[in-house]
Amino acid sequence: MSQSEPVLTLFFRELKRRGVIRIGLAYLVTGWALTEPVSSVIQVFQLPPWLLTAGFIVFLSGFPIAVIIAWLFKIKDGVIYFTATLDALPDAPQPHAGKFHRRLTIYTVVMVMLAVGLFLGGLFFRDMSEPKDAGINQTAIAVLPFADMSPERNQGYFAEGVAEEILNLLARDSNLSVVGRTSAWVFKDRPDDFASIRDILKVSHVLEGGVRTAGGVVRITVRLIETATGHNVWSEEFTRPMTDIFALQDEIGGIVVRRLKGTFVPAQAAAAVSADEAHAYELMLEARQKMRIRTVPELDAARASLKQASLLAPNNPQILTMLAEAHLMLSNGAIFYGTEPYAVAKAEALRLLQKAQSIDPDDAGSYYILALAEPSTAGAIRYLQRAIEIDAKALQAINMLGIMYMDEAELVKALDAFMRVTAIDPLYPASNVNIAYTYSAMGLHDKADAVMPPLIKGVGPLPLVRSSTNLLLLLRGDLAGAMSEARKMASEVAGSMRNQTVIQTVAFLLGDRAAAISLSNSAVEQAVMSGALDNAVELSRGSFASHDRVQRADMHLVGDALVRAGRHDEFLALLGPVEAEAFADIMAGDFSVAGPALAIALRRAGREAEVTSLISVMRKRLDRVDAAGIPEPCRAVLWARLFAIEGNHAEALKRLEWALDNGWKGQLNWADSAYYYMSAVSIDPADFPEFEPLRKDAEFLRIRAKFWAAVNAERAKLAMAPVVVPPL
Repeated sequence: MSQSEPVLTLFFRELKRRGVIRIGLAYLVTGWALTEPVSSVIQVFQLPPWLLTAGFIVFLSGFPIAVIIAWLFKIKDGVIYFTATLDALPDAPQPHAGKFHRRLTIYTVVMVMLAVGLFLGGLFFRDMSEPKDAGINQTAIAVLPFADMSPERNQGYFAEGVAEEILNLLARDSNLSVVGRTSAWVFKDRPDDFASIRDILKVSHVLEGGVRTAGGVVRITVRLIETATGHNVWSEEFTRPMTDIFALQDEIGGIVVRRLKGTFVPAQAAAAVSADEAHAYELMLEARQKMRIRTVPELDAARASLKQASLLAPNNPQILTMLAEAHLMLSNGAIFYGTEPYAVAKAEALRLLQKAQSIDPDDAGSYYILALAEPSTAGAIRYLQRAIEIDAKALQAINMLGIMYMDEAELVKALDAFMRVTAIDPLYPASNVNIAYTYSAMGLHDKADAVMPPLIKGVGPLPLVRSSTNLLLLLRGDLAGAMSEARKMASEVAGSMRNQTVIQTVAFLLGDRAAAISLSNSAVEQAVMSGALDNAVELSRGSFASHDRVQRADMHLVGDALVRAGRHDEFLALLGPVEAEAFADIMAGDFSVAGPALAIALRRAGREAEVTSLISVMRKRLDRVDAAGIPEPCRAVLWARLFAIEGNHAEALKRLEWALDNGWKGQLNWADSAYYYMSAVSIDPADFPEFEPLRKDAEFLRIRAKFWAAVNAERAKLAMAPVVVPPL
């Protein structure tokens, strides 16, 4: 051995002599060869994935130990010696000549070949077995509605309610991607269509099951299934006393999380409850299903169930919050469904919500209901933001926040909110529809149209989706198309309020006032349309006194009618002292429409400084909307009205004609008002008070004639006789 050789060379030669390199290589190759079969065993037996990671760490930890042992020891004739002792023997064999080293070399070559074979085979079979969309998140899950397993099949509400509660439990885990209820429930009648579930919902697993209750005992069967293969990952049946229902739901949720994430989730099961509380829970689930139907009989039945539940479980904040919502839904507030006095319903709702929050200050649902009852838009937004802060997946709150942003003319923020909902619940009808409306308000009608086909494919022609498609036709000025589709839908589906609104609005815009009055659900609107203005004033006094955004439509309709009738002082007296910014907050979505009427009233009262302030606020709002999209005809008319108030008649006429050339026929965009027309008195441009100075202008009269020609063209499509243009 030359003393002149580099130290590194000498060290490497010594490693070879002691067999360290062979031992180390054999150790690594063995580990590599074992990876594929161990991975397959873990997959076949559905063992937690962390076992493979843990084994790999242990294997790597053993490598330096194997190397050290190889350096210190040798085997000769079946006896282990220290290498130094063996080297001192006069007949010490050369390492490369020993049987051990020959066998080790052969073993290493064989293991390398085996490892390469297993690796290539694994790639081949994995490529055959993996779905084309293998990029789907392996912790993405849809919880399907559980089946009613009772003999009478009369516990569907309870089975679906349990599934929804488990879904909500899973959704709280930020590491899981849980599809929202609406999208998952689309597959209620085809739970075995795993290919479609995987394709549409982009989930790797579904949880399905069945529920049966009898004699105070609940039996729940659950199955966790891979959507790629349809294979059961896990299934189990649980039988517990009904009083353990909350603990059982927690237990099932914990098992699912562990199976998906491969981690141990400590049990945090809820305590057992009393028999009364368990029965209250059943009543609550039944009421929740009825409230989603949104008809007065179902809402009334839901409220009755919730009242009974609140007596059995007086400290359950969820029951109290739902009862508060039921009271509001049954009221005659403009955004609700019933006929009971809104002020009374609101007072009771607030009492219940106060109690719910005293029990649980962090109940997201109570903040959502508070937003429904909040008189100001800014206040409603604060409540909704608090609800979302508590629960980032509170879809109702996020969707409503988008609507509030629409009211504030923040279309980009509104679109973002609606899309946050569909990112969690891709087939959530309300938010998809609202996305289409927002695009329409931006003037992006092609994008609005593109929203509907995938939604219809996913959820089918639901009344909400179908009526909203009809409304989109109305908003772009296709009155005949909207009326034809709405009439067809009305003959096939009864009870759609939105579809009725489309028919009513088109009837009014086409001059069929009698039909519009008969279809209206608002006593104030009926009074204004029929010319009974004094009656309308009396009916709307409460709305004006409350300054409540929920009642803003009444204030808009009556205020506009009073100004057109020359009774501007009466309008100002009803409204009371209010600044421009405050009026914008009260009127919210109706502000751009009601603003011109108030400006005219203030001008006639000689309050010019307030007119200037109001116009400034209107401009800011319209500028915000214009910045979000492209020019849109309904908004062009609002600009025309504003320019007319400012005295810029040339610009007013320019905007008005552009609107007519781009589809305006008296309709109003969804983003601008609770109603879809600018006035319940008349949509004739000559009847707008701000255009009064132009009534003898030749250019204005030409544009007015063009307006009525467009209306009559729509009437002709519906085989209606033309309207005789009223003389000025």
